[in-house]
Amino acid sequence: MDIFTRLRLHISQLYESKLLRLAWCALALNMLAFNTMASNLVVELSKELPKNITHNIHSYLGDLPTQNAQRLLFIANARKNITKAIQALGYYRASIDINTVGEEDNATWLLKVDVVLNQPTVIESSEIVISGDAQNDEVFKALIAEQDFQPGEILNHGKYEQFKLSLASLGLKHGYFNATFIDARIAIHQSYHSAKIYINYHSGQRSRLGKVNFNDIDINNDLLTQLIPFNYGQPYHVNQLRQFQNQLEQTQYFKNIVIDPKNNQSVDGIIPIDVNIEKAQNHHINLGVGYATDTKLRISAGWKTPQVNRYGHKQETKLTYSEINPVGQFNYTIPLSHPLNDVLQFELRLEDDVFGDIDSKYWSARLGRIKNNEHFISEYYLRYLQEDWQLNDQEQFAHYYLPGITWSKVTRSGDPINPKRGFSQYYNLEFSHQGIGSDANFIRFYAKWKYLKSFNEKHRLVARAELGFLIPERADFDEISPSLRFFTGGDQSIRGFAYQSIGSSIPNPLYVAGEDEDISLIVGGSRLSVASIEYQYQFHQKWRAALFLDSGSAYRKDKLKAVYSVGPGIHYLSPIGAIRLYFGYSLSKDNPSWRIHFNLGAEL
Repeated sequence: MDIFTRLRLHISQLYESKLLRLAWCALALNMLAFNTMASNLVVELSKELPKNITHNIHSYLGDLPTQNAQRLLFIANARKNITKAIQALGYYRASIDINTVGEEDNATWLLKVDVVLNQPTVIESSEIVISGDAQNDEVFKALIAEQDFQPGEILNHGKYEQFKLSLASLGLKHGYFNATFIDARIAIHQSYHSAKIYINYHSGQRSRLGKVNFNDIDINNDLLTQLIPFNYGQPYHVNQLRQFQNQLEQTQYFKNIVIDPKNNQSVDGIIPIDVNIEKAQNHHINLGVGYATDTKLRISAGWKTPQVNRYGHKQETKLTYSEINPVGQFNYTIPLSHPLNDVLQFELRLEDDVFGDIDSKYWSARLGRIKNNEHFISEYYLRYLQEDWQLNDQEQFAHYYLPGITWSKVTRSGDPINPKRGFSQYYNLEFSHQGIGSDANFIRFYAKWKYLKSFNEKHRLVARAELGFLIPERADFDEISPSLRFFTGGDQSIRGFAYQSIGSSIPNPLYVAGEDEDISLIVGGSRLSVASIEYQYQFHQKWRAALFLDSGSAYRKDKLKAVYSVGPGIHYLSPIGAIRLYFGYSLSKDNPSWRIHFNLGAEL
């Protein structure tokens, strides 16, 4: 070992020794601090006291003392604080006996508290009066109807104060900004046997929503006005302002939004609303990497312009590359009567995909009007589709003009990412006719449903179904492009099978009897039927186990031969949605094997 090596080793040992001594010193100081902060008094309450009484006494007593002077003050105030704690729960006739055990200053003392509650004070009657505009307000009538100051009930000051707070909060929420309590008291009989509750709440005049004033910003004022969810003079409600805030945020036009009701500037109860907004960045770029067993590794790049011009136009371009299903998409959206709920959208899409044994390349252009009301989302559109496909080295081409409509609705309760209950439904209907320039005549319908419900906290059931058909089913089926036919199989349909590998088949024209294996070609169907049921059990806060049964097929008329698969799964509940891993096993193959399926996101 050379001198430099020995020197480095010596320095390292000294350094480690010094660190060790520092660690022991820190530990000793922490222990000393702990001992210094330890309480020097123990409080012992009567063991037969109810838990709510015991908890309230400790709450009123507060933190235990750590110094001698604090201990003396704590003991001096103990009777007063214990009396308040007991009376707050209706025991005005209780007897309290306090004894202190301890003499030495440095020792831990014992404070023994013996409490005999005796008979509680009960409510004799309650008188609640609402005056002002709130007198005829249904929400106040409902609140009074829900109050439960029942005669004979033990008096509870906390319940009384909570009811007062509920009245005051409800008043602020509904615009009664000048409300006051003319009378609010508990009258206790001299014998402490009973008490009467008096509450007189005067709401005054209810405020109304006035003119909305936006700060100067480069965006069409009519567009901003369309986002206001209330009318001038409408009765004030804080939820209207919250909805206004949410709609401004959902446009993605702004990065900072402040809605300020000017209560001090109201005239005849009309409150002006000032809105200060700051424009968002003009461009957003995002890159992503994902994986699904259907499409394998996916790399994506997106470019979004939330506000192209002062009229609220927006564009989004996204490129996604995967070995099986590369996609390019461009969307351009123009607000009509509402920037969120009524828009005109142009979509351009280019895609390569594999449908059974068919390789397909297609592009489509779509112009549609999308309307979103409180109950559902609908779109009326015209789509142009041009598709080239290849089957057994034979190439085909077709194009179509497709008028159509989509209708969808999602309801859920609980966490949007991990709902406790929900139901989603989607319907699509479109048709093609040679009279408008298409290569084939048909009507195409597709629908899917998904339902989930949690039982207790750990058990969950998820059911889904798909249905589709083409009319006519027999004529010109070969002229219908693969993207319009029906296929199934994969992560999102029937697990245990490869992506879009299930469909009606035809004999392989290249098959040579006696030389080649008899393999049919999957070409899709004119009908689709899929059903799935899945049971999930949450065994940990972040983990769920699952067991599923999938069935169905894509088939031609009168030739349904459903396939089946089963398997277990495991879910990790991440902040962005469940990460789901399934192991699917086909019950319909001669020599089945396990197939892994992986996907990510919310289930609805």
